[in-house]
Amino acid sequence: MNESRQPVTREELDVALERYMTKNEFGAFVQLFMKEQERLAGNLSAMGERLVGLISASEERLRVDIGRAARVAAEEHRRELRVLDDRYRDLPGRVDALERGLREHVEDAAAHGRRPRRRR
Repeated sequence: MNESRQPVTREELDVALERYMTKNEFGAFVQLFMKEQERLAGNLSAMGERLVGLISASEERLRVDIGRAARVAAEEHRRELRVLDDRYRDLPGRVDALERGLREHVEDAAAHGRRPRRRR
């Protein structure tokens, strides 16, 4: 089963190799690829910088919003405490008056007369 092969002609070889790049075409392709890679890297870098800027701006807005919310909450807290303070502001004086009245009552023996007994 020795098949003898005929030598390939130059035309047949050219047709068979047409689908492949030449060395010069490959070099041009590599240069084009490198330029595109640089362009994409530049775009990616710019997008990254924009993203960092957006994140920084968002963080700043968030800080401002949190600060405002904290001030509002603190003011509301102070207002609620003021209401409690106003409601019980006179409490020490009222307690003193009650203690004074109790002391006078305890010290006044006449106020402690005998209570009438209950009849059964």
